[in-house]
Amino acid sequence: MEIESLKCFVVLSDKKRFTEAAYECNMSQSTLSKKIRKMENELGVQLFNRTMHETVLTVEGEKFYKYAKSILKMYRAVVAHVSFLLSLSYI
Repeated sequence: MEIESLKCFVVLSDKKRFTEAAYECNMSQSTLSKKIRKMENELGVQLFNRTMHETVLTVEGEKFYKYAKSILKMYRAVVAHVSFLLSLSYI
């Protein structure tokens, strides 16, 4: 699973609409839909209940959302730390 996919999952979870989430993720709706389906297949669970008007997290999706947010927070911290260490090596 890729970090970009986790970001897209979180954005869709927050926006609840593929159109808005795809726009924020800078991709087409179909590309976002394929990413989410791939993630669901990889995990072996349905993350969203999809309707014509809204996309709502399933129980499994809600649990995964918490992990995804935590993973992204740790990822940002690691990137910031490594960037800081690299900046010190140029001094």
